[in-house]
Amino acid sequence: MSRSALNKGAGARDMRAQQNASIIRAARESGEVRGAIPLIGNEETFNMNTMLAGNINQSQYFVKLCEKVHDWKTLVDEIYYKVEHVSPWAPGGNKLPSSCFCLLMRLFTMQCSEKQMHSMLNHLDSPYIRCVGFLFLRYATEPAKLWKWFKPYIYDTEEFSPTLSGKHNNHKITIGEFVRGLINDIDYYGTILPRLPVPIQRSMKVKCLQEKENFERSKRNAALVGTSFYVGAKIRALYEDEDNPMQWYDAVIEEVIDPEHDWEAPRYFVTFPEYGNQETVTLGEVELPEGRGGGGETTRGGQDLMQEVLRAERENVEAKGRNFAKAVMGLKAGLAQDQPGVSSKRGRSPSPERKVVVVGNKRIRSEEEGAAAAAAGKQKKEYTKEERMRIEEKKRKLAEQYG
Repeated sequence: MSRSALNKGAGARDMRAQQNASIIRAARESGEVRGAIPLIGNEETFNMNTMLAGNINQSQYFVKLCEKVHDWKTLVDEIYYKVEHVSPWAPGGNKLPSSCFCLLMRLFTMQCSEKQMHSMLNHLDSPYIRCVGFLFLRYATEPAKLWKWFKPYIYDTEEFSPTLSGKHNNHKITIGEFVRGLINDIDYYGTILPRLPVPIQRSMKVKCLQEKENFERSKRNAALVGTSFYVGAKIRALYEDEDNPMQWYDAVIEEVIDPEHDWEAPRYFVTFPEYGNQETVTLGEVELPEGRGGGGETTRGGQDLMQEVLRAERENVEAKGRNFAKAVMGLKAGLAQDQPGVSSKRGRSPSPERKVVVVGNKRIRSEEEGAAAAAAGKQKKEYTKEERMRIEEKKRKLAEQYG
């Protein structure tokens, strides 16, 4: 190709890049939403990994979104039709950003109101619409406000396939598992989530354990709905605030709040007579008082749950430390090892049914053959008189030749 053709091609690429940058910049500048959820951190990457954010900005699909999608409803429709997994990367290992994360970035540039976010988190049409909402909150909202958003979904039971490979293998997780993962981990399908302040993350982990107890209690209380939990019923309910840890208090049900959907449990608007304050509690946060068939259940205190969280963190660090303490394998040793499913010019990898055993410098195809060869190698060979004489003569000639 001639130099002029190369220069022409480079010029066309530069022009397209400038046009794309202009489209993205215009989309960012027009993205103002009344009552938008405040975003924190980097205004260019929205706290995504730098390489991931850069690849998204260079993606033709993202440029198309900036050019064509200008309102929240159209973006939600695009999520419904285009998103099939929540990984940041498209399949194929070529580091192309997924449609999920391109749409997430577009949502950042458009901004989102609290009403719109509530609609996304409770959307009935697609779990992926909900997941984009959770990712939006996890990446760029204030960590101190995350629990308020995440609490209702910690044990949400809607299932979906988080990855394409998982989808084809019918591997699914629940929305609750997805949300708990966003709290507990920073590793996310080949990228890193922004770190949460340690005190805030530990506090949310403690509350996750509390929600687990509440979830189990709600399943037990399901049989009492309508018969024991009604307006005027005297019960016990959980309550906490900034000054008081979560514990049980006597309460009276003032109103039963019917669920919006069939799969949801009712909630209860209660009064705490001892203090006069009123709160809305869930089915998992109430119980019958002692003497009315209730066991007078206890819930573990915050200190006990915090110790469990700290113990789990130590065990996780120790497990990683054991891996880090492994001897580093050199390049030759690494190349010499058989890699399952990887072929080379020297020959095919062994099938998983037949293990390769190395004895001396020989490669034996099965463990039985290897054991037999090893046993044979331990037996000392018996030489005849003539063989010993030939060996001695050979040693003598070598000594004369090489000293």
